[in-house]
Amino acid sequence: MSPYIIAADIGGSHISSTTLHIKNWQIDPQKIIETKTNSFGEKTAIIKSWVSNLQQNLQPEKPNLLHQIAIALPGPFDYQKGIFQAHPEGKMNSLEGENFKELLLPYFGEDLKISFENDAACFGLGTACFGAGKGYQRIIGITLGTGIGSSFIANQKIIKVHPSIPFGGELYAAPFRKSIGDDHFSTRWFVRQAAKDLDLNLSGVRALIEKAPEAYVESIFKIFAHNLHQFLSPYAKAFGAEIIIIGGNIAKAWPYFGKELDQLFQQNAIAVKPSFLNEQAIMLGAAKVFVDTYNEGQF
Repeated sequence: MSPYIIAADIGGSHISSTTLHIKNWQIDPQKIIETKTNSFGEKTAIIKSWVSNLQQNLQPEKPNLLHQIAIALPGPFDYQKGIFQAHPEGKMNSLEGENFKELLLPYFGEDLKISFENDAACFGLGTACFGAGKGYQRIIGITLGTGIGSSFIANQKIIKVHPSIPFGGELYAAPFRKSIGDDHFSTRWFVRQAAKDLDLNLSGVRALIEKAPEAYVESIFKIFAHNLHQFLSPYAKAFGAEIIIIGGNIAKAWPYFGKELDQLFQQNAIAVKPSFLNEQAIMLGAAKVFVDTYNEGQF
């Protein structure tokens, strides 16, 4: 196996990729290649965009580079078989039923080795192995943005089946206050609350901070922190988590809710920290999945 891997993070509106060497496990932020994509577009256009992005990592001195690709992407997706599934919002639905590896073979050759894993799971694994969770045994990774992503990590392995967590380690659909987690721990919750309380029509959390009165911003983030603590605590305690790492776009507002959240979890003897790796954590986690997969001889 070559020490070089292309690690890619595929989202609903973009693909980001970079090259990393598995002996130093470092990513140069200046060398991350990002390409905007339309996940609601036709299959050919989506694949063309992804392939173009990945091929930009080709380097003459590393001829085998494009034969090893680690992919992180959101569900629903069959990560074991590499097959796209129908998305309730229609994202990537032109790829439904398609085998991702087979779609890439014409561009990268029959020697292609590829791995797939959920982006939130990759975030948790990346932070556990290389980020703020390094040195801890049992970690929960949380991403907060358009929804809540989650992962449970034990001894640098992604845990998807455990008596104390939902199947797959996915908390977005877990019940909370007559609804589900995704409705409360996402950008739309802040937008909805501001519209209800202040009659403000906001685009997101940043706009809230910029346009809402300071006292309101402080109060809404305090409510958010208390809700998140109440939501996560049962899972964290049952899993035996030592630390919770928070990432995603809402984590950029850490100064507004981080201290409150950390103090609440101190009652449970659980540390809470923001991720300093951000998207790099996802790519590093994806690469770690690749290495673990092929070293274990699963392919």
